[in-house]
Amino acid sequence: MGDAVQLIFPDNSKREFAAGTTGREVAESISKSLAKKSLAMALDGEMMDLGAPVADGAIEFLGREAPRALGQH
Repeated sequence: MGDAVQLIFPDNSKREFAAGTTGREVAESISKSLAKKSLAMALDGEMMDLGAPVADGAIEFLGREAPRALGQH
Protein backbone atom coordinates (compact mmCIF):
# COMPACT_ATOMS: atom_id res chain seq x y z
CA MET A 1 0.00 0.00 0.00
CA GLY A 2 1.34 3.44 -0.91
CA ASP A 3 1.67 6.57 1.15
CA ALA A 4 -1.27 8.29 -0.53
CA VAL A 5 -4.71 7.49 -1.92
CA GLN A 6 -6.39 9.41 -4.71
CA LEU A 7 -10.08 10.21 -4.40
CA ILE A 8 -12.41 11.37 -7.14
CA PHE A 9 -15.30 13.56 -5.98
CA PRO A 10 -18.77 13.83 -7.57
CA ASP A 11 -17.68 16.99 -9.46
CA ASN A 12 -14.80 14.93 -10.97
CA SER A 13 -12.17 16.82 -8.98
CA LYS A 14 -9.32 14.71 -7.59
CA ARG A 15 -7.39 15.03 -4.35
CA GLU A 16 -4.76 12.94 -2.63
CA PHE A 17 -4.90 11.99 1.03
CA ALA A 18 -2.48 10.10 3.27
CA ALA A 19 -3.03 6.36 3.49
CA GLY A 20 -5.16 5.59 6.54
CA THR A 21 -7.22 8.80 6.30
CA THR A 22 -10.84 8.13 7.28
CA GLY A 23 -13.92 9.24 5.41
CA ARG A 24 -14.77 11.59 8.27
CA GLU A 25 -11.35 13.25 7.98
CA VAL A 26 -11.85 13.69 4.24
CA ALA A 27 -15.28 15.26 4.83
CA GLU A 28 -13.83 17.57 7.51
CA SER A 29 -11.07 18.65 5.11
CA ILE A 30 -13.77 19.85 2.71
CA SER A 31 -16.02 21.53 5.28
CA LYS A 32 -17.08 21.06 8.88
CA SER A 33 -20.74 21.25 7.82
CA LEU A 34 -20.27 18.40 5.32
CA ALA A 35 -18.73 16.26 8.06
CA LYS A 36 -21.62 17.06 10.42
CA LYS A 37 -24.40 16.27 7.97
CA SER A 38 -22.82 13.13 6.48
CA LEU A 39 -24.06 9.80 7.81
CA ALA A 40 -22.02 7.52 5.57
CA MET A 41 -19.86 7.47 2.49
CA ALA A 42 -19.91 5.50 -0.73
CA LEU A 43 -16.51 4.48 -2.06
CA ASP A 44 -16.80 3.26 -5.65
CA GLY A 45 -20.52 2.80 -4.93
CA GLU A 46 -20.00 0.66 -1.81
CA MET A 47 -21.61 2.03 1.36
CA MET A 48 -19.10 2.47 4.17
CA ASP A 49 -18.92 3.93 7.65
CA LEU A 50 -17.27 7.35 7.86
CA GLY A 51 -14.74 5.90 10.31
CA ALA A 52 -13.36 3.53 7.69
CA PRO A 53 -10.09 4.38 5.96
CA VAL A 54 -10.47 5.48 2.35
CA ALA A 55 -8.84 3.82 -0.65
CA ASP A 56 -8.30 4.94 -4.24
CA GLY A 57 -11.62 5.52 -5.97
CA ALA A 58 -14.70 7.65 -6.35
CA ILE A 59 -16.10 8.99 -3.08
CA GLU A 60 -19.51 10.42 -2.24
CA PHE A 61 -20.79 11.58 1.13
CA LEU A 62 -24.34 10.66 2.04
CA GLY A 63 -26.54 12.69 4.36
CA ARG A 64 -30.03 12.18 5.75
CA GLU A 65 -31.56 13.16 2.39
CA ALA A 66 -29.90 10.18 0.68
CA PRO A 67 -32.11 7.08 0.90
CA ARG A 68 -29.01 4.83 0.71
CA ALA A 69 -27.62 6.41 3.89
CA LEU A 70 -30.70 5.31 5.80
CA GLY A 71 -30.69 1.77 4.43
CA GLN A 72 -33.52 2.46 1.97
CA HIS A 73 -33.05 1.39 -1.62
